[in-house]
Amino acid sequence: MVIAGSRAQYKGTGTINGSGNYGFLLTAVDGDLGNSISPDLFRVKIWDKKNNDALIYDNQNGAEDNAPLATQLGGGSIVIHTAKNNTTPTTIAGPSPAQMNELAYPGKFNIAYPNPGIRQFTLSISSDKKEVVTIRVSDILGRVVESRLNVSANTSIRFGKNYYPGIYFVEVQQGKERRQLKLIKLSE
Repeated sequence: MVIAGSRAQYKGTGTINGSGNYGFLLTAVDGDLGNSISPDLFRVKIWDKKNNDALIYDNQNGAEDNAPLATQLGGGSIVIHTAKNNTTPTTIAGPSPAQMNELAYPGKFNIAYPNPGIRQFTLSISSDKKEVVTIRVSDILGRVVESRLNVSANTSIRFGKNYYPGIYFVEVQQGKERRQLKLIKLSE
């Protein structure tokens, strides 16, 4: 990961559904770190390294990799931490692509796969508690596209088959515990 002021960029490689060789570029801007307060922005770009770097997904199609970002974050916030002496590190180590793909959280709460995915996602909910779970899926603009109430704990559900390609946020709540996962649906 490379951080320059309010902008962070992470570049890596991975697979989709366990196969292929894809490159990805995630870029984010923390709007609170600039000279003036502005919205948090992001960019996701995915390409097929085995197919002459053919573009799979880019929310700023045609823009250079270092172009100014245009897509506002639809929910949550981007936070780039600065060092105690008020300087920003130029590079830091980030999670491996496998760690980013798993979306696991402490307490064995939930895992979504495949991510990115082409057809649909499977959400595995594993919890020591027996309380029912509420699931809400929102698109990048914060619009709720699907809700499921009273889902049994320790189960798996499939969803997203009819979603358009893009970025989605899945919020899973059980009692007072809440987790949010980010999923990417690719076009076929």
